[in-house]
Amino acid sequence: MRLNNGSPLNDKDLVGVDSRIKDIEELLRIGFAGVRKIGIWGAGGIGKTTLARAVSNKISENRHFESSYFFENIREESEKNKGLTGLQQQIICNILGDKNANIGSRFTKERLGRMKVLIVLDDVTNFKQIELLIEDFKCLGSGSRIIITTRDKQVLENCLVDGIYETPILSYGADLQLFSRYAFRQKFPPEDFRELAVRLLSYANGLPLALKVLGSFLFKRTKKEWESQLVNLNINVPRDIQEVLKVSYDGLTDKQKLAFLDIACFFKGYKRDLIEAILNAHNFDSHIEINVLIERALITTSFNTITMHDLLQEMGREIVRQESIDDPGRRSRLWDHEDILKVLTKNKGTEVIRSMRLNMSKVSELHLKLEAFQENGKSKIPGS
Repeated sequence: MRLNNGSPLNDKDLVGVDSRIKDIEELLRIGFAGVRKIGIWGAGGIGKTTLARAVSNKISENRHFESSYFFENIREESEKNKGLTGLQQQIICNILGDKNANIGSRFTKERLGRMKVLIVLDDVTNFKQIELLIEDFKCLGSGSRIIITTRDKQVLENCLVDGIYETPILSYGADLQLFSRYAFRQKFPPEDFRELAVRLLSYANGLPLALKVLGSFLFKRTKKEWESQLVNLNINVPRDIQEVLKVSYDGLTDKQKLAFLDIACFFKGYKRDLIEAILNAHNFDSHIEINVLIERALITTSFNTITMHDLLQEMGREIVRQESIDDPGRRSRLWDHEDILKVLTKNKGTEVIRSMRLNMSKVSELHLKLEAFQENGKSKIPGS
């Protein structure tokens, strides 16, 4: 048996995964004939890779397959490496245990057809990657299984997978254990840190990436440092978390980015019909764009209400803040009442401002002059 399971699995990460592994094993239907492929889908940082590796390790150890290969970070590898052809060669050579295997030869395909293999393709971003990395799933031997992890559900639909596992956030209890393993190197926090730990859990909201990053950062730090970090978290998302979450945003079209930022800044928790009606006023039909955001696990919908993870919302707002860190009047969107008051009362608005929402319950008194909305006698607000 030839095995390559990628980076070692950290035992600290194996919290709350047993039931998830069982669900994925049911989708895989190990032992049945035919080639079966399934997808593990979810937002960045939610633990798709950890889960896929745990499943791969378990079923590989039980000797269900003649060969097993875990291909990590396909998105990164395809960007920095020698293209998808080189990656395809890497997969085939590893499966066969033959560094000279010719991926285009009939002989190589016949060899693959006689083998029962497990292949994990991690962090796939588009269907082209799947098409080129494994051109014909049917050439693999009967009983072979393929697991694909992705942030984009449409990739899995295009692959005609046999099942999709939607990765949930960690439940309370599991999130406390994962955070404690990184922050304290034990199963639960010490009593004198418990209240601070619970506050951190509220911020992370079940996202494993955030729990691990924050736990590692706070390991062996004082209570005063913990308190300081909690204050800073209300200002911005830690860079390690921001970079992972932003990958999905960077892959959006301009219109999809527009819709995502509007939802993050203004419309989280609003009815989808209302959001679409507002966005459609900007000369495009937002229905399909919102569907794409759902497929990319950037937003979710329940009972026709759009919502998103708190950290994804904060990421979106941070993107807008970075448009002009010191001058809110040069940002595209304003939602913070202090920023809005500063812009309006000091006549600091510009044409860059696309929209704003002011929560009047946070404003005791507001006196504005007409000049706050004009520049040289003309309105500063686009379209007015």
